[in-house]
Amino acid sequence: MPTSRHFTLERIADGVYAALATPGAGALGNAGIVDLGDRTLVFDTFLTPQAAQDLRTAAEALTGRPACYVANSHYHADHVAGNQVFVPEAQVIATPRMRELIAEKNAALIAELRAHGAEYIAAAEARIRAESDRARRRALEIGLAGDREFISVADTIRITLPDVTFDERLVLHGSARTAELVTFGAGHTESDVVLYLPAERIAFVGDLGFFHSHAWAGDGSPADWERAVPRVLALGAEILVPGHGPVGTPADLEGVGRYVGEIARLAQDAAARGVSPEDVPVPEAYREWDGVDMFAQNLKALGARARSSAS
Repeated sequence: MPTSRHFTLERIADGVYAALATPGAGALGNAGIVDLGDRTLVFDTFLTPQAAQDLRTAAEALTGRPACYVANSHYHADHVAGNQVFVPEAQVIATPRMRELIAEKNAALIAELRAHGAEYIAAAEARIRAESDRARRRALEIGLAGDREFISVADTIRITLPDVTFDERLVLHGSARTAELVTFGAGHTESDVVLYLPAERIAFVGDLGFFHSHAWAGDGSPADWERAVPRVLALGAEILVPGHGPVGTPADLEGVGRYVGEIARLAQDAAARGVSPEDVPVPEAYREWDGVDMFAQNLKALGARARSSAS
């Protein structure tokens, strides 16, 4: 099995591999490699070109050919910034709205990091020094390590837009298996895509799934996310690969749906009572999850949204 400091590979079926991000390295989000038989599909492309190059090398070693399809799950940089490594050999696939968001949001992000990356790192270091909670401090340290790597290569990143878009479902027929790309609209972001392999009953769910980890909810809609979860589960997958965390089961995705619903209610309540997000205790069910610093960030973002809607 190919190796990389950015990720570990897990074979979940013959010709189907999850590339699970190593914390603090240049991947950040998970990815996938699927051998269709006569063609190769890669799902998501990591945060940095270096991690993406290792993913491309792994895909070629495992399938014997370059990827001809790259599918993006959503616009966040840790899932699309490596697109440039796979073109022109591969067609990049997304929804129309996701394509717009990649162009708009990621171009702005890269420009911001190029101009103010050093300031961002200094501010993150200050937050780490001020954090007394051990778990939150560790989460911040891991996040900063990945951010340092991303900022260090920001000048080399070219925003590479999808050149194929679809509205609801796109089916890729290979000689060994069929792969379905499905969108249920908004959830984690304004447009999320799931990769489903019907014969194997495997789904790569992108950031609709944060397994055993606090999910970032500030760029999407918790209500839409809650509605999307049962629709993803209705596909019939028994093995699910999340955008963050280990390979899991339908029960793990159900847990994500409960989490986003609960943080939305907690954020609204805190905003109504004028309570600081940092003073809201993490519910017991989620205290051992990774990325605990994200909990207060979610409450802050969703609370601000609630106050804006009320005004």
